[in-house]
Amino acid sequence: MTMNTWERIRNVLAQRLAGGRPRQAIMGAFTTLARQHPEWTEALFDEHFLSYGAAAVLTEYLGRRRPDRSATAAVNWRAPYAYWLAEAWARQHSDRGADRRAVAQVMGVANDFLQALDEALAGPTRQPDAAQAAAAGRKARIVVRPAQAGDAPALAAMHARLSLQSMYFRYLGPYHPTARDMERLCALSGPEGATFVAVADGPAPEIVGYACYVRDENRAELAEPAVLVEDRHQRRGLGRALLNQISQHARRSGVLGFLALVHRDNAAMLRLIENSGFAHTLKPDQDAFEVRMQLVKAAAGSPEATRADAVQPRLAGDAL
Repeated sequence: MTMNTWERIRNVLAQRLAGGRPRQAIMGAFTTLARQHPEWTEALFDEHFLSYGAAAVLTEYLGRRRPDRSATAAVNWRAPYAYWLAEAWARQHSDRGADRRAVAQVMGVANDFLQALDEALAGPTRQPDAAQAAAAGRKARIVVRPAQAGDAPALAAMHARLSLQSMYFRYLGPYHPTARDMERLCALSGPEGATFVAVADGPAPEIVGYACYVRDENRAELAEPAVLVEDRHQRRGLGRALLNQISQHARRSGVLGFLALVHRDNAAMLRLIENSGFAHTLKPDQDAFEVRMQLVKAAAGSPEATRADAVQPRLAGDAL
């Protein structure tokens, strides 16, 4: 795509989206996106962009935007629009016969663009001072422990800090768990299952990850697992530590295996399963893999092994 095409699309969109808002701020958001994701600029903002639904999604988003929302509320408000924008971008390529881009691959770009629009329209923000920057840069000590009833607000706050891609891989859609969901997660115990949280220490300790398993109601020897780590703490071994905790707890409770669905683009989770040390199988199922992990070796042909083969896995943790 030539720069002339990019400039034309940017100018048309800025004019269409302005509607009384500062046009220069909207232009700045496009510039920010091009700087953050130069590899996506040509792919997403091509000559077909204005003919598809992305412009309509952006128009509605800005029309219903409220600058007085709290940071957490803004993240929750932005999530479905980022998903719809990513879907529109995917349709833009699919309808022309090109390979459909996985929505998960562009959700992060969509979220960054919406956030750039919000920040540009809100004006400049104060930069953190040197002491704050140094404190943020220090690695926090992280402790994994069983979830407690009072952890629900901290779990909700962690979800508000997650990237849209992490949320999509966890829930496979623009879903944000409710306060009731968080309470149920923290209350999971006894024969039903268990939840463990990863807590980063500091002046204000915060939950930065969790893992849980939910026992199958009809087959007590099987369970559905879920592991979720906040983006800034990923690739540090925390996912493995959480998986080990729920695996050990599940085995002690008599669970023989985990069954779940994992998105095929969720490379981190698939790598975690591959390196878990447990015997496992991956069966393709549309945009996901059916994952079967064997926590305790069962003899071939045993009732436990036969029942495990017959069970249909669900989205990890969707029994919550």
